[in-house]
Amino acid sequence: MCESKVILIEGGKKKVVMEAAAVIHVEGKRATITDITGHEVQLDDVAVKEMNLMRHEISFARCR
Repeated sequence: MCESKVILIEGGKKKVVMEAAAVIHVEGKRATITDITGHEVQLDDVAVKEMNLMRHEISFARCR
């Protein structure tokens, strides 16, 4: 499968937002993350920090 883990970095700590994201849509400072069942999570005031495709991890950080 090609899903990726989505991580939010906030205050120096990492929090797993979704274990198996299938789609990530970023518009401005908002990211909408969807898994294969259609479950959605929205992150506001974030920016992409790192996309590690070898580890299947996408990290977001809060905008300052």
